[in-house]
Amino acid sequence: MKANDINKIEDFGQKIGGARKDYYTEAREAAAQYLTAANVEALKNCANLGALVKLPHLATLTKNGAISAEAARAVLVLYRTIDRKPSRTWRATRWAEQTAPTLAKIADLLQGGEVSAEVAQSAEFEVLTAAGWPANDFNFSVYSCDRVTASSFAACYERIGILRIIRGSRVVARVATAAEAVEKINDFCKGDSARRADGPRLEAHKNRAGVWYIHPVGKKEIAIRTLDGVTDTNEVRRVMREERAELIARYKVLQSVPDLRRDWNRPRVGEDWRKGENITPEQFAQALPFRGVEFGNWVTQAERASLLNAAFDGFHDLAQLFGLSAEDMALRGSLAFAFASRGKSGAMAHYEPLRQVINLTKKNGAGCMAHEWFHALDNWAQYSAGRAGYATEATTTAATTAAERSGAALLQAIRKTEFFRRSQNLAIYKGDYWVKAIELAARGFESVCAFLLRVSGVCSDFLVNCLDMDEFTAKDAAHRSDFYPYPTEAEAATLAPYYFVFLRAIFGEGVQMPESVRREVERLTTTAESEQSEAQAEREAQHAAEEAKRAEMMAAAKDHAAALTAAACQGGRQGRGSESGDRRRLVARVRELRQVLRHRRRPWLRVPGLCVRRGVVPNYQGKQPHKKRLPPLTPLLYRRAPRCGFAHRYGCRCKPRILSGFALLRAL
Repeated sequence: MKANDINKIEDFGQKIGGARKDYYTEAREAAAQYLTAANVEALKNCANLGALVKLPHLATLTKNGAISAEAARAVLVLYRTIDRKPSRTWRATRWAEQTAPTLAKIADLLQGGEVSAEVAQSAEFEVLTAAGWPANDFNFSVYSCDRVTASSFAACYERIGILRIIRGSRVVARVATAAEAVEKINDFCKGDSARRADGPRLEAHKNRAGVWYIHPVGKKEIAIRTLDGVTDTNEVRRVMREERAELIARYKVLQSVPDLRRDWNRPRVGEDWRKGENITPEQFAQALPFRGVEFGNWVTQAERASLLNAAFDGFHDLAQLFGLSAEDMALRGSLAFAFASRGKSGAMAHYEPLRQVINLTKKNGAGCMAHEWFHALDNWAQYSAGRAGYATEATTTAATTAAERSGAALLQAIRKTEFFRRSQNLAIYKGDYWVKAIELAARGFESVCAFLLRVSGVCSDFLVNCLDMDEFTAKDAAHRSDFYPYPTEAEAATLAPYYFVFLRAIFGEGVQMPESVRREVERLTTTAESEQSEAQAEREAQHAAEEAKRAEMMAAAKDHAAALTAAACQGGRQGRGSESGDRRRLVARVRELRQVLRHRRRPWLRVPGLCVRRGVVPNYQGKQPHKKRLPPLTPLLYRRAPRCGFAHRYGCRCKPRILSGFALLRAL
């Protein structure tokens, strides 16, 4: 294709709006639309607030005169008062009722409303003003501020008028002025950044089989290294201290995930939809009635022609796979398409539900079209029914429309596959994005499209171009096939009927599975079932081995406990002042037993409970607590005794306490 053969290609169709070149003129209005659409019903149905509401870059709006600095501070303060959406339904309803008025206030501020006195007098507003934000860079990060007032509960134990800096639920600093708060928060953020640069903090625990393993703090499910054969805690600490660099390097390897798409696109093989000609904007708009198509300013004319041709072929290939019409591909004229005009940092492509537009980036957008089109379809199914969100987010009990019911059935089928379990493994390291309902459904749709393309003898890498499991395992630094976040071909074959049902619920009975696809689905379904059975058997065998090892450890712990009981009774009869070797051995065995039992999960065994002050035990036969003085080191095994073991239950009024090895020694 020669450059002089290319006619000049510009945006065509309806103006989409919201592109980078139009950002400063439309960002405020777009944000107000987001916030206006977020009513109580929409908030109740959304997965989280971020999926429904997108705040614009307030500093950029202020710099370009769209809103005042005071309004930007007030918007940020109000937005930070919104809590995370609860998981329970009744709490989510209350959260939605409390959040909707706050979002309405934010929308009013973006449209030129006045800042209320309550917001202007808040502690965080004062801190933002003292920091000079948004003209100057400032970020609260994980910290928040409040001021102790006479009416607050904190006035019972704090000085009235003081500013408190809070991280989570813990007060980390107390200052007198907002300027001091700014300085403190900046210092805290610098310290946090330095600690993050040094790598995560590490700690060690024992797994169910009693084997030590090292993991990042707060992420027990990530085993950086397993210390087989190590029983001494000093050795564990030595490994964590002296081999920290190797452990951090290993953790980074485990966190790294290869690109999920190939670095190159194969030549397209399939029906020549364009008859060997370059498609013009007029022909594209006539064949595929999208609401609008736009290009980024930095996309050259040659690139625009190439992208237009590839998208034209890709959409026709997708329509042929499922028996859809051109109007269906454009979602009855409601969908818009953009080429590198509204990209997001780190994203190959994305879908904007507010404007119903798909954007493919210039360099990496190829291969993402099927994924983003399914997001658009998922959202349009709800939009056309007068609802917010996505059809695949609806649960089986809450589904009311045909699209929601078929979407819930699709997600149920996905969650029964090994594809879902592999996505869970990846989510442990990379976040909940990989197990979101809409992302699982979109990745499943990609694999189903790849399966249907193979059956049809078509190669359309601009439509879908994701790695298969073997390619992913070879590219992964740790070679983990159990982290592959897409369905295998056999799993895609089992999911294909559910996707046909989903599309049939939206577009009508014209969506039917071809007979050739049906035969291939029946053949591969058996393969998928056998693969799933093998994986299940392997997990069960691994679990049985862990349980057997754990049972062996528990039996050894009970034997130690019985020996401790006998030795303790004998030591008590010898008298409290005995300094024999038996006593030293007894104390050593107490410590050893505590070390063994401390990490056991079930049953919750602890060191034998003992009332240190009185040295008494209850009589289990009588209903009334009957106390009998026994030797002070008479231990008793309890199924759950994290405290004294006698308080509240048997009438002992001693202060509940954990009976440590030192307490046992003192009881002697």
